Amino acid sequence: MNNGLMLAVDATNGQSAAVLADEGKLTAWRTAAAGALITDAMTPSGIDEVAVLGTGEQALLQVLWLRELRPLTHVKVWGRRPEAVERLCAALTAEGVNATPDGLTGAPCVITTTAAREPLPLEAFRGAVHITGIGTDMPGKGELPAEVFAGAFIATDDHAQCLHHGDFGNAVRAGVVGATADVAVGEVLRDGRPDVRRSIADLTGVGATDAAVAGAILAQLVR
Repeated sequence: MNNGLMLAVDATNGQSAAVLADEGKLTAWRTAAAGALITDAMTPSGIDEVAVLGTGEQALLQVLWLRELRPLTHVKVWGRRPEAVERLCAALTAEGVNATPDGLTGAPCVITTTAAREPLPLEAFRGAVHITGIGTDMPGKGELPAEVFAGAFIATDDHAQCLHHGDFGNAVRAGVVGATADVAVGEVLRDGRPDVRRSIADLTGVGATDAAVAGAILAQLVR
């Protein structure tokens, strides 16, 4: 056992197999790392106020990992359950983050981490310069109102996947943007964010990154 990770190795017929019992930790860490990286890359420098919509583990991780990349002076938290909002604010405060329960008043940078199947309140995105959507990772989900995509610079982690079941795809089906209106997040990381009024990162999760992270962790555990 190492940081909640359990490794079991079986060697038969001259071959070895390993099972890494991570209880979802590696996927959570991968998601947090990817979200923080692209949020930082697509949010103009100097912006240090963030609104996070959602109150689960991923909401906490997105803020903490983003703080490793840029200073955050204020984090606004929104969720449907007041007690969960207070709990996340307390957890962020314990980590030295100034967090308050007022996420619907908007912020220059907005991160969504919910399991919503209906668009979140539009007022939370008014005035946003950048939005990162994390929670829409399977068919039937939808966090971002289609309207926020209008005129925005859009980056996706997997074009086909985001078109099929991401918020980008929801906006395409709503007729707000075209099916080729996005660019790959790798292009943004390579070339930087263009000078636009609003940018959106739609992240549905890429399975290959889970394998890469698991391989890196496994190498550390067995060396």
